[in-house]
Amino acid sequence: MNRITLTIFFCLLVCSGLRGANYNHNVQGRIADKITGEPIPAKVFLLNEDSSVIDTTTAVVEDIPYQGKISMYVFNGKINKKGHYIIKAVMPDYQDTYADFELKSLRQVSINVKPILMGHNYHELQEVVVKATKIKMVMYGDTIVYNADAFNLAQGSMLDALVSRLPGAQLTKDGQIFVNGRHVQSLLINGRDFFSGNPKMALENLPSYTVNKIKVYEREGSASRLMQRNMGDQSLVMDVKLKKEYNAITFGNVEAGLGTKSRFTLKGFSMKSSQKEMFFAFTNINNLNDNQKPSLQGQWMPQETPNGLLTNRTAGIGYARFFDSNMDKWLSTQNTIVHNDGDYQTLKSTEVFLPDRNLTKRMQGGTNTKATIFDSQNSIHYGERGKYSTMANLNFHFKRNEKYGMYYTSTSDTTSLLNELIEKSTDKNEHYHVTFTNSYDIINITDFLHVDLGAEFDKQSGRSFSLYDLQYEDAEAARDFRNNHLRYDRRRWDVKAGTVYNWNWPGWSLRPQYQYDYKYNKANSSLYRLDKLENRDSTHYDLLPSAKAALLSVLDHNNSYAYTEYQNHHRLMLEWNINAASGANKLNIDYGYIRLPLRLVKKKLFYTRLGRHDVSENAVFFEPEAYFRGGKALVWEVRADMKSEIPELVSKVDYRDDANPLYIVSGNPDLKNIHRYNTSLSLRHEGASQRLWYASVEYNKTDNDVAYATLYDTHTGVATMMPVSVNGNWRAKGQFDYSLPLDSARRWTLDNHLTFQYSHNVDMTTTEEDASSMRSVVNNWQWGAAVKLNFRPSEKSEFAFHADGTYYNLNSQRSGFKNIHAGAYRLGLETEFQLPLNFSFGSDLSLYARRGYQESMMNTTEWVWNIHLHHSFMKGALLAKLTGFDLLHQLSNTKYEMNEQGRTETWYNNLPRYVMCSLVWKFNINHKK
Repeated sequence: MNRITLTIFFCLLVCSGLRGANYNHNVQGRIADKITGEPIPAKVFLLNEDSSVIDTTTAVVEDIPYQGKISMYVFNGKINKKGHYIIKAVMPDYQDTYADFELKSLRQVSINVKPILMGHNYHELQEVVVKATKIKMVMYGDTIVYNADAFNLAQGSMLDALVSRLPGAQLTKDGQIFVNGRHVQSLLINGRDFFSGNPKMALENLPSYTVNKIKVYEREGSASRLMQRNMGDQSLVMDVKLKKEYNAITFGNVEAGLGTKSRFTLKGFSMKSSQKEMFFAFTNINNLNDNQKPSLQGQWMPQETPNGLLTNRTAGIGYARFFDSNMDKWLSTQNTIVHNDGDYQTLKSTEVFLPDRNLTKRMQGGTNTKATIFDSQNSIHYGERGKYSTMANLNFHFKRNEKYGMYYTSTSDTTSLLNELIEKSTDKNEHYHVTFTNSYDIINITDFLHVDLGAEFDKQSGRSFSLYDLQYEDAEAARDFRNNHLRYDRRRWDVKAGTVYNWNWPGWSLRPQYQYDYKYNKANSSLYRLDKLENRDSTHYDLLPSAKAALLSVLDHNNSYAYTEYQNHHRLMLEWNINAASGANKLNIDYGYIRLPLRLVKKKLFYTRLGRHDVSENAVFFEPEAYFRGGKALVWEVRADMKSEIPELVSKVDYRDDANPLYIVSGNPDLKNIHRYNTSLSLRHEGASQRLWYASVEYNKTDNDVAYATLYDTHTGVATMMPVSVNGNWRAKGQFDYSLPLDSARRWTLDNHLTFQYSHNVDMTTTEEDASSMRSVVNNWQWGAAVKLNFRPSEKSEFAFHADGTYYNLNSQRSGFKNIHAGAYRLGLETEFQLPLNFSFGSDLSLYARRGYQESMMNTTEWVWNIHLHHSFMKGALLAKLTGFDLLHQLSNTKYEMNEQGRTETWYNNLPRYVMCSLVWKFNINHKK
């Protein structure tokens, strides 16, 4: 109750800062040419109902996301009485045009007048050509604008190469984009969310030569677009603006290439973007481990190279139709099909740190996989600004997977071998996932009601066979031979419904909310011991008996189970918002909220394994949240929240599973409810002359975290694991990013990324001899730095220097723990030259090194050199490419990992060095007659 009381008191204290708020009524609208739709900077009069003048202003032409250039006028705080008013627009060579509106409530902060379309005597304007200078980046208020033509890229580069070069930007391997330390939540094309479901599709397929500008800004959310004013739901987006010559035409490219070591690639991409529709289609067939290619400014490490050898076949198609210019009425669909064949060969050595003596596990084997994946994402949106909005999404995912493997594993201590295991397996499974969501918003003058519905269905089923031959060196332990057949089926339903009423006042709002969530989980797992069948031929381990009764007779009841789980979640919440965009406040806060939710949770599990083991849990969680943002030149953000959850009920069942005799797992009925606490503070400055910096600190703590207590039998190598509730896990981290030009001509630019992290980890791994002292604390310190220096002496050459490093310090008071003081660093130089006769050459040379490890095998040094030579002809329509990957043949296929539990060395077969020749054809299809 003390937490609830303090939170309510804080809310009242903050609300007191609003007592002096100024309640203004803003009148705004846009003006355009009646025939062409071009914006008109007209003189605008605000009139009373009797045509007396209240105020005058001039419309300003602005570039607005989704809509392009529009002419807007605003009257701020000029009316204070309910009633009817008139807007009059005047412009030379145009007819005077009028529009009326009504102030229906004194709580109306913003009134959007219907567009004024002015008629005139049409005449054609003389074309004006503006030649822009090659400046990489400029700031327009809170918007960062990058000029794509100012970056010297290799011919044939895609969007990912361009994004990785942007000052202050970082591109991760999984397609996430960060600008000035902040995560970009959506990647737009011409202001539209066409690739929101899969940004990597645009990053890896959209040619960089089609890009004119890249804008990074805070985009208004759905509530703001509906209410036609700032509702505080902005998100950071990256908007890729295509060049004019690529609007309303179909463009694309086709590439085919052959290389050494039997490497090949075949890919094609086509896209059309216009005001009314967008379309794309692509295909990608290669055996280059999907996306393995020469690095982007060293933005990857040898430790991150894909494992095994992968042949990828991917094709996709997408279409979107827009029925108005305001993005109020549209529909879209995106569909992708993938088929992969994988060959994974592995050698693995793991050392487990234990108090008295460590255990070493060695594994050798291989796996062949086949996977077919189909994804479909479909959306429809319909609404009218200022009145209502509805949106529906239907997504479908299907995956069929086949896997065949064979492994040999041994476990030993410092003096002798403990066990040996030979295992063969086959596994075939399918996964279906369907999601449907629907939301509806309707406005009531200044307020609006939001209703959402959703349903989700997930099904996973499969069958597997395995041959398991375990032999212990201890003479007292018998040989364990198993021929297992597993059948499993898991299904999950999740149905949600909720409603929110937004009660808006100038400067602040109240939002009572209710949400209901029903979850249904059902699982069945049956394990059969085929080795117990009479006259069983173990050489045919993947064959079933012809009689069903014979199969049922060898059911392993100890390791077979079935359960049904029902969950009901009720969430009641009162949210208080403060928003300076709709009314000034004394606290100098631009936007913020305090949320006070109560969540009622009821879970029931009906579990069957050697009898019934039912579990039920009820809980009421108070999960407050707070967020505030303010500042102009220096923007600050502070956030705090608390989340709670009941542990998985299956883990609270009192059971013992020894399907794998080397890893015995049991449940724990004494698990406690989990509570997570998070708080963060960030500062951001985006100044003039391309100077950006960002700093943040974050703290996370978890009470009753679930950890697996592991007891090792040092005589047999068997591990017994049980989930337990532990306290003491917490983490603190911080980062500082900055980007700035080093000279007035901005030929030199510098980016720096500094990080720090400390983790206080509770470890629960020990031996049976030391079971009384399982708990130990491991301190994990980590410092990191990354520097990127770009130099562009001319428009035909560019150099990029990159360097980064990470230092690790792991220490513990636990007996036998080896403290770790080690690190890794990387140095590299990337060059790009435009040569005569339409040739271009690029080189990327990087040094990767690891130092400080006690085991000499982990202290590695690797030089990686990639090059490319391009030549364009037929006026750029054809491009010949010569690409060399890992020419020095030093890229290691061995990976090393070390943490508080132990050390792991893993060798994989991976992509060999290669040289590839390819030909790219660029095409443009103009649909205009």
